[in-house]
Amino acid sequence: MSDDEPEMDSLESNVYALMDERDELRRKVAELSRTRKERFRVGRSLGRTIYRVVGDEASKEDVFMGLMDTREWADTVVAALNASGSEE
Repeated sequence: MSDDEPEMDSLESNVYALMDERDELRRKVAELSRTRKERFRVGRSLGRTIYRVVGDEASKEDVFMGLMDTREWADTVVAALNASGSEE
């Protein structure tokens, strides 16, 4: 039984090392999320499309993200996305 103990210790230390790496990756993702400054907007014609703003102002270069059923839903989603990106 003592032959298995070194193997278990090695396995256990590998598991702990992987858990530490996972925790470090989570910290990095959280930091990137806090520093993101993305802004979103509602489309100009129907008001149901959602775009990620590419530059400082809305333009044709903005990236289409999706389409909502109603203008109200699009406004609500954009407001929530912009609010979550501005929290620090």
